[in-house]
Amino acid sequence: MRNPPEEDKGLRSYVGIGRSVRGRKEVRRRLELQRCEEEKKQAEKEAEEKKWKEEEEAKRRQEEGDDEDEDEDDEEI
Repeated sequence: MRNPPEEDKGLRSYVGIGRSVRGRKEVRRRLELQRCEEEKKQAEKEAEEKKWKEEEEAKRRQEEGDDEDEDEDDEEI
């Protein structure tokens, strides 16, 4: 017992709409995941840069601190 052709067309369009909606949701989900991954990578990159800058600043301060200690020793003599 087959449906008349008119009902088949309606059913096909209904199924097509469901597939297209699911497809759009899937695309949105993938884009959201991709965006989250990009944000995560950017945050990690910024954290690494900040850590590197802090380490460089600490090294510079330590070197300057060593120079100041030498100057103080010279003044005492």
